[in-house]
Amino acid sequence: MKTQMRITKKMIPAVLILLICLSVTIGGAMAYFTDYEDAYGGAVVQLGGETEIDEGSDARNKHIVITNTGETNMIVRAAVLGNDYEKYMNITAGAGWVPSQEDGITFYYYSKALAPGEATTAIDAVLEDKWTVGDAHPELNDMEITVVHESAQAVYDETTQKLTAPEGWNEAMVGRITPPAHPQQKQE
Repeated sequence: MKTQMRITKKMIPAVLILLICLSVTIGGAMAYFTDYEDAYGGAVVQLGGETEIDEGSDARNKHIVITNTGETNMIVRAAVLGNDYEKYMNITAGAGWVPSQEDGITFYYYSKALAPGEATTAIDAVLEDKWTVGDAHPELNDMEITVVHESAQAVYDETTQKLTAPEGWNEAMVGRITPPAHPQQKQE
């Protein structure tokens, strides 16, 4: 025999109390998940590291010098890129630059950490005189030379007595960089 549940007058207050409890908890949960707060203001974060690159003014040749314009010691590296540049360019790195082949790109690491205001020696990327732009070498008409430079704060590790390599940099090359005269302590 089937029993049917009948709502009696005695059950109505209990059902109403249950509905009120559910509506109160659902409302609180909805408020929690849909609430937001506007934030105003801001803060400038300056880490003190900044470098500038000067590539010279000649479109055909590059005379690359990197200067530490920040307030902290910096390590730098640079690469000269272009379409078949190795076939047409003569790249000469000045004293202090050490080449490192990484993933098919030649990076030049400066062998000394730059103090504020200090500049590197030049890397010269010169389109060789035997190649002339024009009909004889149409590929040179669209020759693009791109100079990429990266810099990072020089962080000195007291334990190893060496500079710490930033992520993606060749650790062996960074380990050969001469630390500044008064190295900064390892960051926590």
